[in-house]
Amino acid sequence: MPELHGLYPGDELSLKSYTNLKQIIQLGHTTIRGVIKFKDAMVYANPKFSNYEIPENSPSDLAFQAYSNGKQVSSLTNGDLVNSSQKLWSSYFSKSGEQPVFISLDLETPLGLASFIANNANFQKVYIPSSFNMSKILHSLKT
Repeated sequence: MPELHGLYPGDELSLKSYTNLKQIIQLGHTTIRGVIKFKDAMVYANPKFSNYEIPENSPSDLAFQAYSNGKQVSSLTNGDLVNSSQKLWSSYFSKSGEQPVFISLDLETPLGLASFIANNANFQKVYIPSSFNMSKILHSLKT
């Protein structure tokens, strides 16, 4: 986004198209100028330095929203993600046995996140090739 080029994390945005949008918090691993990485947000700070806490999630809380031409076209709640994760586990991932699961999906998408949750909740070893060195993955598979 060109609007982010002159900003630093924590600076307020001023976008004509999104007048109520003040900050962007990034979930991914790459750094984007002007965007706060979620892992760096104050909820992860030492409690003696911050009184912020990770809010409790309820199944009805909105997890994802998709927009097209400024109109919401779909949404998923936390409960929807959990249900999707359970279905993915029972229909697909549980059949992998002891074999590790390779997830080449973007974890910022509902399917990617639900797949990751499904495997982690069931203690299945998961590899995400885009975030790991492939030689380390291959070495791990040999051992």
